[in-house]
Formats: sequence, C-alpha cells, structure tokens
Amino acid sequence: MKKKAVLIGLCISLALTGTACQVKESNLGNQVESLKTNEVSGDKVGNMSIARIKQILQKIKDIDDADNGKMWGIPLATRIMVVDSDTRKVITTEADTKGNFKKIDNNLYEGQLPDDIGLANSTIEYGEKQWAMVIYTESDDESDTLVTYVHEMFHNVQKELGQDGDSTSAEDGSGYYDNSHMDEMDARIYLKLEWEALHKGLESSGKEKKKAIADALTFRLARRSEYNSAKDENIHEIQEGMAEYTGNKLVYSTDDLMNRILHSHWKRFLNEKITNTLVRSFGYHSGVLYGLLLDECSSKWRRSIEYDSDLGEILREQYAINLSDLSLKESEKRYNYEGIYQYEYKRNKEREKITSKYTEKFINGAILQLNLNHPQIVFNPNNIWALKGHGSVYVTAEIKDDFGKIDVKKGGLLLSSDWNKAVVSSENIQISGSNITGDGWILKLKAGYTLKEKKNGCYIIEKK
Repeated sequence: MKKKAVLIGLCISLALTGTACQVKESNLGNQVESLKTNEVSGDKVGNMSIARIKQILQKIKDIDDADNGKMWGIPLATRIMVVDSDTRKVITTEADTKGNFKKIDNNLYEGQLPDDIGLANSTIEYGEKQWAMVIYTESDDESDTLVTYVHEMFHNVQKELGQDGDSTSAEDGSGYYDNSHMDEMDARIYLKLEWEALHKGLESSGKEKKKAIADALTFRLARRSEYNSAKDENIHEIQEGMAEYTGNKLVYSTDDLMNRILHSHWKRFLNEKITNTLVRSFGYHSGVLYGLLLDECSSKWRRSIEYDSDLGEILREQYAINLSDLSLKESEKRYNYEGIYQYEYKRNKEREKITSKYTEKFINGAILQLNLNHPQIVFNPNNIWALKGHGSVYVTAEIKDDFGKIDVKKGGLLLSSDWNKAVVSSENIQISGSNITGDGWILKLKAGYTLKEKKNGCYIIEKK
C-alpha cells in the first residue's frame, strides 16, 4: 500500500467536557497567561510577530516541562513549525538539514516553504525531520491557541505510543479509516445520544454516573452494530480524540476544563454552521469525553492505548457494566431522543437533496479524474458529505500530488474512500497549457503531465 501524507485543513480545537479527576496531576491552567496581539511587539516574519510566537513557545515549554512525561510516559517536546499561510514563511524551533532556515534568535529560525508543501495544522516531514505544523493566528483566545499547539505536538509522538492509525490498516485494509456512515441519520442520532449520556456521566456521581455511562455505551453499541463501524470509529477517536484530549487536559485546570467541555465546546460542536458533518470530526469530542471519564477511575488506562483501542470498552470494564442487561428503548427515554430525531429527520431531508445534486454532478456528469499516488490533502473536516458507494465530497480542498496541484475553492471534490482517486466537475473547463480552470477550481500541472480528453466531456490527467 502506498504511504500517503494526510493534512487536515482545519484543526478543530473544540471545547470538551472536564472532570473532577481523582488522579493527582500537574495543574497547568494557571500557567496560561494572555497572548493577545496588543501585548506583543517587535519584528515580524511575514505577518507573524516574532515576540508573540516566542511567548507562545515559552508557554508550551512550561506546559511540557510541568507534565514532564507523566501523562503519556514520554515528553511531548517536538520540533515546531509556525506558518504564515499568506506568504508561506515559517518560524521554526530548529534548523532544517539543508540549511534553508536561518537563525533569527537563539532558539528560532525563519524560512520559506516551497509551493509543493500543503499548509495545515498537522504534522509534516520536511528536510528529513518531523515537525508539528501550526498555522499562525492572532486569536485573543490564548487557551485555544495553546490547545492547538499541544494537539499537533501530540500527533508527532503518537507513532512512538502505538497510536498512529494512518500507517495501519482500517477495516477494509485500505490503511485509512472510513467513517462516512457518520453522515447517516441513525448514526448521528445515536452519536448525539451517546454524547448526552457521557455529559450526564461527567456531571453526576455514584449510581447515576454508572447508569449514564451504561446508557452511552448502549447507544454506542446500537450505532456500531447497525453500521459495522467499530474499528474505523476507534481509529479516529484515538488519532484525533487523544490529541484533543491531551491538548485540553494539559492546558486547562480541572474546573475550567469541565466548564469548557460541558458548555462551550458542546455548543460549538452542535452548531451546524460550524459542524455541517461529523464524518471526520466526531472523534475530537468523543475522545475527550471518554478520556476525562476514564481519568476519574485511574490514569493507568493511557498506557494500554493502541491505534484501534475501544475507549468505550475500556470504560465499560472500569465500571463492570453488563450491556446485555440494558434496553435501548429504555435508555432513549432518559434523553432527548425525540428532539434529536426531529432535528436529524429534517437534516436528512436536506441531505438527500444535496446527495442527489452531488450524484448528478460527480457520478452522472462530465468530470476530470485525478489518480492519486502520493497526495498531500488539505481540507475542512467539518464540511464533508458522504456519497455512499463512491467516497465523500469535500466542499473545499487542496490536493498536491505527482501531477501538480488542484485547489477547490467551491463546488466540491469527490474523493474515493481509499484516497486513490479524486474527481471534479469538468463543466466549463478552460485549458491554457499547464493551467486549467473549472467551476470553482484551479489546476496547475507539473512538467511531464498533460490533460487527455475522453468521451462525453470527461478528462483524465496522464503522463506525457
């Protein structure tokens, strides 16, 4: 199987539920000080304030030093690359192997990324080194900023921890998890019920806590049984959920974390303007909820986590819950099943219209096909529509591969579930040498590649 570079275009550092942890750990919340733009000054690299980045990196170092590897058994310290998305200039914590990055401070370097590198909050291999890449912002929410940094730093150590799902096989052997079922009505209903019950578990104690956890696991089992989706869900919850859990756990104090997860994070996740789909985003919230509930039992659970561990099963074992004793219908009565059902029913009607539109566009219409070999893909995980049997439509995306680069600003791109093929509509295509444009997209071909017209207005990229 070809190894593929995956770049998530929007890191969703959403609010997650905090817990009154019984395990003694460093309180890092007090280390978070203001990072507001008007409190830093000095020279810039591109649009990036060097002083601001130095402040952020110092706080990240303080957080990692305070943890000292206690949370996962290893420190999170890793190379960091902060990127100005407008100019592609970078500030890094280390020199590159080719000497392209020039020292600007005792511990900082500046450089310029080439056009063939995708920009995203992600991890990246560049100059024979592995980096945590973070897009520079000037957000006034200093805690969100720090969570994003720690989230991406954790991705860099997941392979060492055995949590790297991208280099392992999913259920179908493709090497990539496919949770397109999370766009289905029933799956979304049971996911939201699972979240409601997990929230209740975090807010309660004793028998009520155990009952709420049992309800959550009942909803989880119902969804996974219907869609045969356990392993792919597990991989996503570990890969993104553990990174988001770690970021929130290390940045926020216990009380602040509880408020963040149970209120602001939860509201943001359910705001459809922010989260149009849960296909590649549900794990961010689920991972934190399960992590915080497990912390109330012990911190030892982290040492056993692998790339496809089932957080629900680990929690079930901690509370000795027998799911065969539970009734799905009885569990539904204890939560807002009717309200969730009505909302999802209306959404599903709209989804059917959108699915019909995309089917006509990408399956029945004229297309340009791109065969993928070593793609770097940047996309918004909140704006994906599953097209059953064909893959998923990414409303906006950027793909760089052997052929060159395609940038989809609107109209969408259909990506196969195995990430071996992508298609865009070839309606209104305009060809000018190596520069090709269509409705909402721009394609730039590298030397040695050309566009070949097939029948019915379809095209494919081929080597010359």
